[in-house]
Amino acid sequence: MADTRLGTTLVVFEFMPPEARGVVLALLERHAALLPTWLHVLRVQWRRGDLADGPDVTVVASMSALPQYRDATLKVSAAFLEEHPQVRDDAMAHELFHLHVQPLLDVFRGARDHLKRTNKPLADALGDRFDYALEGVVSDLARAVVPNGGSTALTAAKRGRARAAGAPGRRP
Repeated sequence: MADTRLGTTLVVFEFMPPEARGVVLALLERHAALLPTWLHVLRVQWRRGDLADGPDVTVVASMSALPQYRDATLKVSAAFLEEHPQVRDDAMAHELFHLHVQPLLDVFRGARDHLKRTNKPLADALGDRFDYALEGVVSDLARAVVPNGGSTALTAAKRGRARAAGAPGRRP
């Protein structure tokens, strides 16, 4: 299967087994309208192991982006294929929404890095709160697109980590 174009975005699969590629491509096609217009190349990378976010957190997919270069990378773990199809659907929407907030996140991180020079504790506290709020917004947006999705299960571990860092939140 060759690389694929979804609208104006070129999707480049890297190190993907065929069964994973088919699942991921179907989800990307389903959510193609969520691809931001700034995105020219989406690289999709396969990871055999967990995309661990910590000792008690399992991450089945993650997104990183460089909007200034019109490029992003979606990493998908083997655990992604083991999830319920509804959870995979929700996870894909969730990761794609991260692309829409990335430019705002970049502005915030630049301001936080500047603040660290004068008030590191405040910068760290704001960073934790911002990350917590950002994940919540992205999860809510994904839930709006995939109303019966797995947002609650998908983000429960991240909420636990955020609470441990001092962020408020309801218990799952």
